[in-house]
Amino acid sequence: MTGDPDLKKILENMFHHQKLAVLATQESAEPYCNLVAFSHSDDLKKLFFATSRNTRKCKNLTENPRVCMLVDNRTHAETDFTRGIVATAFGTASEVPPEQRTERLDAHLQRHRSLGPLLSSEDRTLIQIEVSHYIIISNFEHVSVLQIKN
Repeated sequence: MTGDPDLKKILENMFHHQKLAVLATQESAEPYCNLVAFSHSDDLKKLFFATSRNTRKCKNLTENPRVCMLVDNRTHAETDFTRGIVATAFGTASEVPPEQRTERLDAHLQRHRSLGPLLSSEDRTLIQIEVSHYIIISNFEHVSVLQIKN
């Protein structure tokens, strides 16, 4: 990773506390957003979410795997304007390889225990995003970039 080392700590802390993110895909040259339950690798190089194979989101990922995912720490208080942090991860989405699926699914389920019944469905797939970089915005206008080296 290249960039401010404190950025990694900021992301780790935010990802620990936030369980939902906004995933942006593209459909016929139009943006398309979904709320997803996400998990992450310890090194922050990958983000994960589960979805049904029969969704618009999955179709979009097949047609164009370039995505971004937005995570924030807002509390819906006035202090969000000065203390709020927003991180957008940019990367490429693909299915988790079969040989890694059990391990990654177990980690995802530990973070999202209530999703157990949904994730056991046969039509569910676990998607990974290989992150190229994060853009982190704090204090409503301070922009930082964290490059990921794979």
